[in-house]
Amino acid sequence: MTKRTTTTDGDARRRIARNLAERQHALLTRAQLIDAGYSIGAIDQQVRDGRLVSVVAGVYAMAGTPVTTELRLRAAALKFPSGVVSHESAAAWHRLLGFVDLPARAHLTRDTLTDVRRPWVRIHRRDELPATTSVRGLRVTTVEATIADLAPVVRSEGRLLAIAADACRRNGVDALDIAAAIRPCRPGMPRLRRVLESLGVERPARSAQEARFQEIVRRVPRAQHAELNPIVRLRTGEVTEFDVFLRTELTRRAAPRCCSLSP
Repeated sequence: MTKRTTTTDGDARRRIARNLAERQHALLTRAQLIDAGYSIGAIDQQVRDGRLVSVVAGVYAMAGTPVTTELRLRAAALKFPSGVVSHESAAAWHRLLGFVDLPARAHLTRDTLTDVRRPWVRIHRRDELPATTSVRGLRVTTVEATIADLAPVVRSEGRLLAIAADACRRNGVDALDIAAAIRPCRPGMPRLRRVLESLGVERPARSAQEARFQEIVRRVPRAQHAELNPIVRLRTGEVTEFDVFLRTELTRRAAPRCCSLSP
């Protein structure tokens, strides 16, 4: 009787593990196996027998599963369920321009302070997780948030512009949404702002006068932006709202900073 019960329990454990693995691309965590009824000794024995293959620390694949870079990324995401795939890993997962292969080291972002130093994963910490989406069964940062994360890494402004422009064309990304993902006072953000300006996104005005200037320019068709040059119009005698604004602003800046006292 005892032997039959043990056999039944073993079948139940294997069935639970198999069902979990089918939903997780043939992956299982150590905690999941313990919850299914396996002891630590039994897990280690399955690894020694080749019925389980260690992918990353604490995550295993069923026997016969090829251990690829994609499987390691999925294993890292399974190991840290509170994190999201980000940075270079997310760029390759979204197939952004120039990111063909997944990096050997998985990149994840978490909103908890955890000291993780493993050769197979790099944890990026943020107080608040960026915008995410689900792509091919993985929770990853959106294309817009991924481009913002790449700004400190992609040092070439031309390459960053090509990545952003290609994402706008091929992935249907709005450059304004990339601008919304900018994190102030972070490395690479000035470079990303210049890239977005090249794509036609205005940077936020630094003063009321600059906001007024942007408002005036916004009302002029893009084809006539070159005509906003006041020197060109002075030759034709044209005076526009822009000229009045510019003249007022230059006068204000040339005025003395101190007040003169009347007698």
